[in-house]
Amino acid sequence: MTISALNVFSPSEYEKLKNLLKNPEDDFQEIAFLLEKKVEESGKQLIELKEKYHSLIDSLTHVGIGIDIVSKDHEVLFQNQVLKERFGDCRGKICYRSYMGLKEPCEFCPMEEALKYNRVERTELVATDGRSYELISAPFPNQDGSVDKVAEVVIDITDRKQAEQKLKESEEKFRNISDQSLIGIGIVQDNIVKYVNKKFADIFGYTVEDMLNWSPEEFMITVHPEDKEFVFNQVKKKQVGSEDYLENYQFRGITKSGEIIWIENFTKSIMYEGKAADFVAFIDITERISAQQELIKLNQLKSELLRRTSHELKTPLVSIKGFSELLLEVHRDKLDALVISTLNEIKHGCLRLETLIGDILKTAELESGTIQLHKSEEDLSFMVRLCVNEIKGFLKLRDHTINLELHEKLITQFEKEQIHQVMGNLLNNAIKYTPPSGIIEIKSDIKDDFIILSIKDNGIGFTEEEKTRIFKQFGKIERYGQGMDIIAEGSGFGLFISKKIIELHGGDIWVESEGRNMGSTFYFSLPLI
Repeated sequence: MTISALNVFSPSEYEKLKNLLKNPEDDFQEIAFLLEKKVEESGKQLIELKEKYHSLIDSLTHVGIGIDIVSKDHEVLFQNQVLKERFGDCRGKICYRSYMGLKEPCEFCPMEEALKYNRVERTELVATDGRSYELISAPFPNQDGSVDKVAEVVIDITDRKQAEQKLKESEEKFRNISDQSLIGIGIVQDNIVKYVNKKFADIFGYTVEDMLNWSPEEFMITVHPEDKEFVFNQVKKKQVGSEDYLENYQFRGITKSGEIIWIENFTKSIMYEGKAADFVAFIDITERISAQQELIKLNQLKSELLRRTSHELKTPLVSIKGFSELLLEVHRDKLDALVISTLNEIKHGCLRLETLIGDILKTAELESGTIQLHKSEEDLSFMVRLCVNEIKGFLKLRDHTINLELHEKLITQFEKEQIHQVMGNLLNNAIKYTPPSGIIEIKSDIKDDFIILSIKDNGIGFTEEEKTRIFKQFGKIERYGQGMDIIAEGSGFGLFISKKIIELHGGDIWVESEGRNMGSTFYFSLPLI
């Protein structure tokens, strides 16, 4: 026995055994005991190692990973259960070239490469069962350190390959759709433009190749100087995850030729090629913005026309009204009943026309955006009671009952004349559009820091379509000649004016109605102070 071969001994045990062997006859029993002890320990270690080996094999089998050991002559020496179930028991046969039945021959033999260069080799194979496998070959040393076989791990990667193929097909579809899109699409990753479609480049007058790999700073040449700070801040907010970042906003762009355009931007976070990225969609809205600006000009022109026309109408109206009143007051005794009746009709018509002109002028003023409120701290409850008191005669004429459920005081800030007009419009509508002997209820409520006032009637109500129109300019719903016992007169501007006034005060106005002849309830809110 060669002592150096006993590498299972510790240094101290080795020295002790060396001394004992100097007089083997005298120390035979002690030598035998020491060797027997080491054999027992080595056996236990061998058993433990074998158990660990089998445990590892079992765990790999459990997750579907195949393992084999192949000699340098390509003979299969060992297979785990996964490979046996998949390809049959191939021990003693030629390795994967035979039992996997490759669809295509390998350009090189990974097992031979692993042995030749003493390294791990990886390759992908397609077997006759149509499934794809990854083969990992590694040198498998003998106990004496020599290497004449390899251990191979066989992993079924079919699902992964199919997923990769689907992803590739999905990306190709995305590119095809993107290339045909009328929306500019770009992907920014790691502060670099990774992808833009043709439309994206066309919007700014560049080619796709021009814009690829641009940094955010380079992209800023496409942003109007007056909008650069805003856009740059949005980019920074997106990068740091700021809560007030805007996913959708508009800005002015500059094309390569220097033309100013309007862009609507949408940005979302996505995963691109396994990493976080920003998906950017640009829409050229230059024509839409131009149309909106033109519409604003036309609206301003319309308001100015209404205002000027109304002013021009006031002059002859004053004359007609003045002379009618003069005839009725000064020369009444010289006129017969028919003439007096005619003059009263003229006077009544003048009053209606005067109201209409006043509403038109008010509408033009509200639409101009130049109106300035002069708010003061007031009691809304007192204002409502005042308005109710002013229309008592009208209530009596229509034989209506009015019920009030108001807070004793509702202190907030508003312009008295403006809110007085709103209350007057809503109360007059409730009275006019409720047949005689109706009931009108006025209630107040406080909710979410707002005073909410409601005016409910049991009148003719509104259809769903009518509710979408009544707060619009010229949104009057014609009731004349429909056989309803209501007063159909009115300019049709009242609710439009009321909506504008309430919105100027920071509130809202709306209506609820179950339908025709089901009554209606108008609400408006004002902020509490």
